[in-house]
Amino acid sequence: DQYRARRWPQGHCTARRTGAKSCKNHNNMLLRCLLIMGLVATSVSTLAGDAAATRWPIVLSHHWSESAAKAFAGTEWGPDGYTPMGVKQALEAEGAVVYQPDKVPFGANEVRGRLLYKKCAGRTLTDMLCEGENPQVIDGVLPAMEGYCSDPNQGLAQFPSAAQCLREVKINIICHSQGCPDSRYMIAAIQNELSGKPMHQHVASWTSVAGINKGTPLADLWLGLVPRCSWPDYKPGLLEASLAIDGFFETGYWLEGGHESVVALSRKYMTQTMDIWCNPRREECPPSFNQAYPNHPDIYYQSYSSYLSWIHSCYADKHLQGWFLAGLLEGRNDGWVSLDSQRFLTAGDQPDAPPTYVVDRGIVRGTSNWFWLPHPGISHMGFTNDKVPGLGERDCLGFAYDPDVFHWDREAFYLDVVKDLKAMGY
Repeated sequence: DQYRARRWPQGHCTARRTGAKSCKNHNNMLLRCLLIMGLVATSVSTLAGDAAATRWPIVLSHHWSESAAKAFAGTEWGPDGYTPMGVKQALEAEGAVVYQPDKVPFGANEVRGRLLYKKCAGRTLTDMLCEGENPQVIDGVLPAMEGYCSDPNQGLAQFPSAAQCLREVKINIICHSQGCPDSRYMIAAIQNELSGKPMHQHVASWTSVAGINKGTPLADLWLGLVPRCSWPDYKPGLLEASLAIDGFFETGYWLEGGHESVVALSRKYMTQTMDIWCNPRREECPPSFNQAYPNHPDIYYQSYSSYLSWIHSCYADKHLQGWFLAGLLEGRNDGWVSLDSQRFLTAGDQPDAPPTYVVDRGIVRGTSNWFWLPHPGISHMGFTNDKVPGLGERDCLGFAYDPDVFHWDREAFYLDVVKDLKAMGY
């Protein structure tokens, strides 16, 4: 009653005590206002949660040298580094359905492409490739599609049955680094065992973010330093052992074949020939990776690129030498990969190189508050889990002014990419 007295003072509605029509109209108007406000609030909330709800689910294909658990980290910095799988979490919070399959840190594009499609339980590469006894599929695009098509809130919300969903469902691939050529191998070479169709019919779009699509000259440079006589059967022992040790600390498994990742990421392998010892200028050689596994015209391909204009303290530990050497060999680069390789507008230098159908979406840059000192750019590993000037209030080597000078947000970048895919109907 006291609340009523304050809220409805005498004379506010003269018919309140008598139940006259004027008071009923007043109360009805109030209810209508409250109802409209509730509907508006609900609509705004729904829109906020659906900003990244693409038509087809997203598959994140991770980079070379680490596992999926360390890839596509978030923006916020904590005791253990940037938020693990923060990009996936940010996209899901905005309505996207996201899968982030694990492969192996080191391996040929073909091996990692098979693992992207389907990975089985085991501690050897043979078991992981589902070639051992009693294979059990635990990860990959294949089980992701099965889960999606059996979910009443996902695949079954679009298709009348799981069977039809498995025949017609598609995915949007967003890849980084070696995750781009290995996903292209999956698209071009693998047949979906659930639908019986080639995988390219199950891919709506492919987005490369700093992808090693035409190799990196750093791999060619290293291979050029290996004497041929010390490389029996194309297997350099020192490189193989060092990558196996690195992979063991990363996964807990001793996996062979890691040296193949260096071969697979060379410019020669990607754009000239997959026979590392064949000389295309003197003899007829097998096709290059890009020739053997061309892009398909029915898929929407796009690429985002980056280059470092100067070396910030955030990049001094991992990218200084690579940036200098790659710059000497191929010009502007992100510390590891040239702009030409990232953009992927051509498959190679040969006249008969297949078309790539790739749309160049431009160069990704951060911003700076100082007009005389531009943002240095996003490094190769900055797109996945490394430090970037101005990212997540993280200083680099004591330069604590970064968050006040430079600005870039990893989660916001991928959100913009996915929102754009949604706007295009993918």
